[in-house]
Amino acid sequence: MASATAEALRLSRGRAVPPANFHVTLAFLGSVAAERIAALVAVAAAIRAADPGHSLRLVFDRIEYWKKAELLCVVARAEPHIAAFADRLREQLASACFAPDLKPFRAHVTLARKVPPPSASSSSRTWLYSHLEMAPLEWTFTRFALFESRTLPTGPLYSVIESWPLVKRERAAS
Repeated sequence: MASATAEALRLSRGRAVPPANFHVTLAFLGSVAAERIAALVAVAAAIRAADPGHSLRLVFDRIEYWKKAELLCVVARAEPHIAAFADRLREQLASACFAPDLKPFRAHVTLARKVPPPSASSSSRTWLYSHLEMAPLEWTFTRFALFESRTLPTGPLYSVIESWPLVKRERAAS
């Protein structure tokens, strides 16, 4: 994804997100107390157990500048199965007394943060924000994970707390 969007990143003059931090957020929770992590893991495990078990496929086909959040991101085509999975996850989190962001799910990957808006003196960035196109890029997910995000002076650091396979293993034929 980084190579497909390199020119847009360069023109944006934002703070690039390292490719190792690329991810799609199914449910954003903000700060969670350490003593609630086990309950959070239980909700995610229950969602996984209830799902029929197949990979999730996204096709990213456009770059967007989100002025309010000052982000440059790639956005995926709407995929009803993934949106339904994210909705179920957020509903279960809310039922377990967590406070997930309840905005409608919109699959995206943040490429750059702190991206300034275009100005009259910045013709290349004005062009960028009016021509945010990219060749479709498919990304298939076979796992989902619970991440901890810590903000460091160098930017966010993501650590996996636990992950679950999306694809159930087939039983061996007898």
